[in-house]
Amino acid sequence: MRTTPALALALLLASVGCTPSEPAPCDPWFADPAVDSLQTALDAMAATAPAWDDYTIAHHPVVLTGSAPDTTGGCALIWRAQEAPQRLVLAAPQPMATGLYGFWNGDSVGPNAPRMWARLAETMQAVAPEIEAALRAEGETRTLLLGVPLDYAGLGAIGERLAALGRNPTLTLALMAVHESYHLHSQFPTLFDQEARYAWPAWVRMVDRNTLTQQCYESGGGVAAAFAQEQQHLIAAWEHFYPAASRDLAAAREDAQHYIDTREARYSLIPEAVVPAAGGAIPCREAEAIMELLEGAATWVSHAAAFEGGVMSVAEARAAYDDPINAAFYPSGSFQLWTLDALLGRDRLRTVTRTITTSGTATTSIFAAFTEAWQAADESSHP
Repeated sequence: MRTTPALALALLLASVGCTPSEPAPCDPWFADPAVDSLQTALDAMAATAPAWDDYTIAHHPVVLTGSAPDTTGGCALIWRAQEAPQRLVLAAPQPMATGLYGFWNGDSVGPNAPRMWARLAETMQAVAPEIEAALRAEGETRTLLLGVPLDYAGLGAIGERLAALGRNPTLTLALMAVHESYHLHSQFPTLFDQEARYAWPAWVRMVDRNTLTQQCYESGGGVAAAFAQEQQHLIAAWEHFYPAASRDLAAAREDAQHYIDTREARYSLIPEAVVPAAGGAIPCREAEAIMELLEGAATWVSHAAAFEGGVMSVAEARAAYDDPINAAFYPSGSFQLWTLDALLGRDRLRTVTRTITTSGTATTSIFAAFTEAWQAADESSHP
C-alpha cells in the first residue's frame, strides 16, 4: 500500500528542506488523487509476469508531469517499480508532443537507421532539464512522459471518444504507460539503430496506416463484409476463454478456425491490393503483419498487465475491441495474442513471441503463429 498523502507530504518537505509552514509549489499536485491512483495502477501492472518475451514495465521509469496552482513552472514525479517516487519541481512545464504523452530518447540515432525512423527519433530529444538530469543520474536515457491528471474534456475529438468508452482516466493512462513504453524500449531501439535490450525484427518498416485500412479492410467486392465476419469470429474465440469460468476449448477452436478461414478468404479477394510503405508498396498480408506486430503486440502487453494486475476487468478488456480511436490492427493483433495465451500458456506464448521478434521475414507473424498454434491444437484433438 502506498504512503498516505500526509506522510508523502512530510517526506517531500523533509527532502527539500521545507517545514510545514513553507509548502513547496508542487505539493498540491503531488497530493492529487489522480497522481497516486496512477502510481498504484503502475505498481500492480509491474508485478505481473512478462507477456511478450521478457519485456515488463517494471524494468523502466515512467515520468508523470503536471502543474500546480499559483506557479508558472511544472511538476514531475518519476515512477520506478518497487522504489519510492522521485519528486521534481520544474522551472517550466513539460510539454506533451501528442497532448496525452511524450517520449524522451536521449540516445543517439545510429548510422543505419532508415531516414523515416531517424526523423521520428529526432522528435523525441527534448525534455525538461531537471527530468533529464534525474534520469541520467540513474543511468537512464529514455522514458515515457504522461500528463496527469487526464482531462478528457480538454482533448477535443479524441477526448470525446475516450469519454464515450466510459473508461476511467487512470486506466487510460496506465494502459498508455505500458503500451507506449513498449514502443520506446522494445521496438524503437532496433528501428533507430540503437543499442537494444530486447529483440525486435529489423524487417518492420513504416506503413501507410490509412491506406491499409481502406485497401485491406474497407474496400468493395465483399472485402468489408469479410473483414467484419472474421473479426466476429476472433472476438467469439476470445470470449470462449474470458472470463476463465467460461472456458470452452472446443468452441474456441471452431471460432478460431473460422477466423483463419475468413481472413484467408479476404486475402483471396484482394490479391493485387498493395499498401505504400518505406522501401516500396507491399501486399495487405505483409502490411497487416507489420502493423499487428507494431501496435497489436503493444496493446496486448498493456492489456495483459492491466488485466492480470487487477486494473482492468474482463468487460473493459472486451470493450477495447470496439475502441473507436485505434485502427483495426490494434485489437486484431492483441486479441490473437490474448487467445494464444489462453491456449498455450504464458511460457509457450513467450517462446512464440521470441521466434517472431528474432525472425528475418514478415511471414513469421502473429497471424502465422495463431494459425500454426490452432492447427496443432486441432490435430492433437484428433489422434
